[in-house]
Amino acid sequence: MGTGFRPYRGCWDIRRFTTASAATFRQFAPVSFSSVGLLQECAGGAANQKLVGIALHNSTDSFPSGEVLVAIPGFGATALSKIQTGVATSATSLGLAYDIEKSGNNLRIDTDSTTSAMCIIAGAVNSADSTVEVAFTDNALVLPLLQRFGAF
Repeated sequence: MGTGFRPYRGCWDIRRFTTASAATFRQFAPVSFSSVGLLQECAGGAANQKLVGIALHNSTDSFPSGEVLVAIPGFGATALSKIQTGVATSATSLGLAYDIEKSGNNLRIDTDSTTSAMCIIAGAVNSADSTVEVAFTDNALVLPLLQRFGAF
């Protein structure tokens, strides 16, 4: 099972989106749209990508083929994210905002990057499993754009 960003609290809408046949993102990976409107793993705010939501299964496990269920964060939605080891407690204070980074084949918050913040610390670190509750910034989400154009 992927350990990226697991939907945790608040309102989440589940939608089905088409993905490229060569896509290899894992369950709980943040996903964005490619230039041709297909789902892809989100490379983060530094890549100027907008987050669609969280993939609910591996892209290679899609059924029907080429379609992936995505949890789209709504009002008050938070997710649990892994956090790298050795992070100072002060770096996980409520309200601090960070980008995301790839670690192995999973994504997590990047406590070393604040310039293109996509998520905000919304809860305390669980030291037992190295997770922290985060909320996504409105600036990072594609949903407000979709609502404006009537796609949602």
